[in-house]
Amino acid sequence: MEKRVYYNRQTAGSAGFSPLQLPRFLFSGDTPAYAELSQMTNDAKVLYALLLDRLSTNEMSINFLEKPWHNDEKLPVKLHGGYDEHGNAYVHYDFAEIKAHLNISIENALEVMTELEANGMVKIFLLENGVPLKIYPLSPALSATS
Repeated sequence: MEKRVYYNRQTAGSAGFSPLQLPRFLFSGDTPAYAELSQMTNDAKVLYALLLDRLSTNEMSINFLEKPWHNDEKLPVKLHGGYDEHGNAYVHYDFAEIKAHLNISIENALEVMTELEANGMVKIFLLENGVPLKIYPLSPALSATS
């Protein structure tokens, strides 16, 4: 018989991974400002969550690199984005990564990105020479409440 290991209070927060958080406003069509967003495909909602996750992971890496005790040679940190000249945060995410992470075709990855941009969730810039996309995740939750 296969042994099952259950999470408990001690292990749930330290299970070796952090859960992906899906913004609640993507699912609540009851607010007029979010009604259109709740109609997006699940792939678009998950990709938006992945973009936000990469944004927060990138911020933690930048903060880590700025520590005076950091030693690049011992702990290499890969950045997946940064800040532009206006202080706006962006991430890199190419279509091959989207394809792999969502288990979809390159064509569908393009459709999902187009869907996010059409709904005002991201601003996309294609970089030259095969460099990954420069994507600015936007916050419709903040703009809808202000």
